Amino acid sequence: MTDFSSLFRTFEIEAKHHRKKPNPVRAEIVHGAPATNNEIDKAEHDLGVTLPQEVRDYYLTANGSRFDGEEILPLDELQVDDGILIMHSWGNGDFTGCLLEPTGTRKTDEPENPGYVYFLNHSPDQIVLINDSIGGLLVSWAREIFARDEIAHPIDYINGHAKPPGCYSVVIDVLRGGTSELAELIK
Repeated sequence: MTDFSSLFRTFEIEAKHHRKKPNPVRAEIVHGAPATNNEIDKAEHDLGVTLPQEVRDYYLTANGSRFDGEEILPLDELQVDDGILIMHSWGNGDFTGCLLEPTGTRKTDEPENPGYVYFLNHSPDQIVLINDSIGGLLVSWAREIFARDEIAHPIDYINGHAKPPGCYSVVIDVLRGGTSELAELIK
């Protein structure tokens, strides 16, 4: 399990280090105040789910985070769609979510393990494994912020605005040859 307090301290140290470089990236990472167990219990009740322990641990450390323009949603903005906890929205119909329960009906060659983090291309039917934990996702986001001052959306790799590797660059290879909106752009 991820020790989010230590992880966030590491992010702060890295951000200070990057700000001292010539032409530094902004590297702004902000975390919300910790949620309480009662707030998490209420969110679980309202959503009708049990959160994986690592997700609970994250919210006990920060009730949402912002990595420049991208945000891990606070508890009161979370949604569940077909067994996936939607924790981040790209604002264009694409999402990042944590799997709560496998269905076996999704279009994926990836393992459907609870707690794993997936990119959802407009639908929980089309998912691509991004990371095996929320802690791993946050580390990937921080690395990308420190390296290029943004988290690149899969379309950024298609149109040449971003070069792999990146947290979401794997999406392009996985969707290539598929029938999703993004897959059509790749062809």
